[in-house]
Amino acid sequence: MKTRFVGVIGLVSCVAAWAGGVSTPKVGMVRYSDGAVYSLYGLHANFLTGERAFSLVQAASFSDEGGLISTRGRIMLLGPDGSVQGAFMAGEQNPVLNMDGSVSSAIGWLPRSSELFTWTGGQPAMTPVNPGELGGQVVALRMVGTNAAELLLTETDSSAASVTISLLDGSVTNVTALSGVSGPVFQQQSFLLFHDWNGLEVQASNGSTRTLPITPGDLQFERVGTDWVHISSPSAQRDWVLHLNATTLQLSELPAPEPNSPLSKPMTPPAHPRAMRVAE
Repeated sequence: MKTRFVGVIGLVSCVAAWAGGVSTPKVGMVRYSDGAVYSLYGLHANFLTGERAFSLVQAASFSDEGGLISTRGRIMLLGPDGSVQGAFMAGEQNPVLNMDGSVSSAIGWLPRSSELFTWTGGQPAMTPVNPGELGGQVVALRMVGTNAAELLLTETDSSAASVTISLLDGSVTNVTALSGVSGPVFQQQSFLLFHDWNGLEVQASNGSTRTLPITPGDLQFERVGTDWVHISSPSAQRDWVLHLNATTLQLSELPAPEPNSPLSKPMTPPAHPRAMRVAE
């Protein structure tokens, strides 16, 4: 069943510490394919990037209250002003990160060591998981309550499943096949995002869908802010931002970042990092 979503244009509050002198409303932080992270400003169909905040970032996830980034095997926890609150060496080139609210929502998956981590500052809490119980590749995740994580998996046949993991002992407590969903899949609040032959599908919790006209099939998803998702296609070298919540569904294509955009104040870990873990 196709359901119409109501689009409402709203201003996004500007975070002064990241504003860099730009008065346009702040959307969040976006990581482009070259690994550079930029502040993103603007309104629907009219966006611009600010100065670079980071370079050489392999994975990122931002909410309106902070973020997680991974660069050269080190994972950093960022505060609302972009300052580094902690860092640890994960030794992981392809982590899956998510922060969709306060710092209590910060979570990540380390495929090399098959571990989940949660992080509110200080030492991250690590939860080993038996990879044999998953049966697929973890492509997205989020916190569920205080003691569980929901992992979205892509199977070898491109089907998708949701797996709930206890953060107390790493055990699988629930597995749900996602009917009609093909991977990779991403969770934005109560919606699932995925691509099929029709385009980008936005599926609500009741199963209703809205199709958006994005043709490339190699889509990648990363969180820009609490209500914003960066969608990119490496093959087409195109980038979009999706504003999605219970009342808003707006897709805009992003401009390329300004060439040779200067790097803002370097964001480096504290002199004495609160957390440090040496990869085995």
